[in-house]
Amino acid sequence: MPDSYIETLHLNNNSHSSRPLNNTYPAETTNQIISLLTNSESKEDNNKYIRDLTHLKTYTIDDEETSEIDDAISLERFDNKYKIWIHIACPSFYINLGSSLDLEARKRSSSLYLAEKYITMFPEEFIQEVVSIIPGKIVIAISVGVVLNDDGSILDFEVCLSRIKSNYRLTYEDADELIELKPPEEQDLFYLRSQ
Repeated sequence: MPDSYIETLHLNNNSHSSRPLNNTYPAETTNQIISLLTNSESKEDNNKYIRDLTHLKTYTIDDEETSEIDDAISLERFDNKYKIWIHIACPSFYINLGSSLDLEARKRSSSLYLAEKYITMFPEEFIQEVVSIIPGKIVIAISVGVVLNDDGSILDFEVCLSRIKSNYRLTYEDADELIELKPPEEQDLFYLRSQ
């Protein structure tokens, strides 16, 4: 796609402002990121509405090249039932409405994957240090828990703001291999695959 065409892309919003086509951010946004990197844990600790799901074995499954790891799955057993948890990283938890970071993210709308370059919605430091679901790191997420009937229909569900910790970062090939081998300590993946 020619650069001249790319440069004409615009957001479909009220301001009709151009979408930045680089990974350069305003100084105010950069300063907000520095502040977030040093204060993110205190914001997490002081929120009584966050449900602690760090006890669940949690998996991310993505391409090997993926740099924004923003979703994960878990399985919870209770009363002869299973609850499947789907987790999506929640960057908005850290971002104040109307802040420079919020306005910049609105302009960008999403990360953009082009043939020659990758343009992020958020600064790379924020993605990697705060919101990416990396094994061993506690991350704030929006989590959906779904209880299924034996026929696969939904019996019950819940949505919550959560605290999660990934145990494994898997590629699609890794996940397929674990499912095929069915090791006793990794039965969760086999169950999830069968649903």
